[in-house]
Formats: sequence, C-alpha cells, structure tokens
Amino acid sequence: MARDQDYEAAVEKGTKLLQMSTKKTKTSIESAFKHSKELAQHGYHLETNQTSFEIECIAKALGDLNIDHKMIYDGGKNVRTHHQHGVYTAEADEYKTIRGYFSQVSNPSAGVLIADTNLSPSHAAAFDDAKDKGDIDLPLLRHWSDVAFLQYLSSFHSPLIQPISLNYIFRIQIQNSGTFLVLNKIIKMHGRSMYELWPGITFDIQSEEGKAILGTPHGSGVAWMLIQHSKALRERIIKKVTIFYAPKKDDLFRWPSLLFWIV
Repeated sequence: MARDQDYEAAVEKGTKLLQMSTKKTKTSIESAFKHSKELAQHGYHLETNQTSFEIECIAKALGDLNIDHKMIYDGGKNVRTHHQHGVYTAEADEYKTIRGYFSQVSNPSAGVLIADTNLSPSHAAAFDDAKDKGDIDLPLLRHWSDVAFLQYLSSFHSPLIQPISLNYIFRIQIQNSGTFLVLNKIIKMHGRSMYELWPGITFDIQSEEGKAILGTPHGSGVAWMLIQHSKALRERIIKKVTIFYAPKKDDLFRWPSLLFWIV
C-alpha cells in the first residue's frame, strides 16, 4: 500500500492541476509544439513497421462506448503511431542507441487516444550506460503530453480542422511505480484486492480519488496535454476517470489501466 504521504502528495498535485485546467487564461503555459512535423524536427523517427497492438484488451470498453474496436489493418479505424528517439543511422535504417520511444493508438473520428508503450528521453537517460549523464542532450520535445498530442494530430486527415476532437484517453497497463502505488491504495480503500475487468471502478475527477489519480505521473500527463493544448482542443476538461484491468496475452500480473473521460 502506498504511504500516506504519497497519496496525499498526489491529491495535492491533482488539485492544483484541476484548478489550472479550469482557468480561462492559459496563454502563459500554452505549449510551443503545435504541428506533427515537429516530431521529425526534434529527432523522432517514425517506425512504419511497428503496427501491432492488442486492442482486444480494451475491446469491451470501446464497445460499451460505441467506438470501433478494430485496428486499421483489420478493417477498423484505430491506427498505431510509434516514434523512436536516439542515434539513428539512415544507411542501416536502424538506431545505434535508443533514447526514448512513444507509441499511441488513435481513432480521430471518435476522438480516442490510447497510450500503449512509452519511455521518455528523460527516463531513458536515467538508464543510459554513459559515464557522464550530463553529456546526454535531451530534446526540447520530450514530454508525453506534447509528443502524444502531436502523434494524435498526425492521425487526422489534412487540412486539420480545429477544435480537435478528443473525448477519451486510455493509459494501458501501467507499470510506473509512482502511479501504481497510488492506484493500489485507492482500490484497497474501496475494498478491492485486485484490479477488476471493465467496467472497473469510476471516480468523479472532483473526488479525492479523482484528484489523486490526476496527480500521478500518468494522470498529470493527461492534465498537461489538455492544459497546454487548450486552444487546439477548445478548453476540454476531464470529467471522470476509470481504473480497470485490460488483459493482454501472456500477462503475469493484473496491471492497472486508466480511462479519462473528457468533456
């Protein structure tokens, strides 16, 4: 179970983010990144062969939301976008060193963004073998909230019409300890010993539990996306959040997933 200070700190952070998301004036914190072409400009290489995603793990959730639950290569509307950042060799079409990757699944017609597998350059640098970590140059474009938003934009047909539709954000199979500990505490507070299959358990974002989830690394990433891209999204906010287990093949543990409901 998470220590009380972990949970309380998450509630405090989530409360602040919630206040920021409801402010009408966000010009000072609007993101500088607004176009999908900026991914390549900041060293992100699109992996065209990274197409597979076990969308079956959330098929029930998508079905209940009346949203297509097939990938585009199976005749559906969901497309996976995978970018890597690192030392890339064009001749060999490969990376010598991977310094972060971001993989999302998007359904622009339904306003759905599914965060699959993500490792930011900052976290990748922490595991780098370089003797002097200070020699590692981090790209300016490095936060999930910005990269995932630009990947989502890339799934839309041109010309892009604003406001951008974004109604649901999934964070799949979370293994980050900072988020995991807080989610563990929440389900235990509600008499659960494990993460339940969809429909799981849902909290109003204004509730203490909702604020705690918003204050986790995975919740704050969603909050920052809505805050810093509010102009493109036209002041979207989170209404509620659902904790559930999205089963994948060969799972050895019931990792938690989150669904943020956006209005």
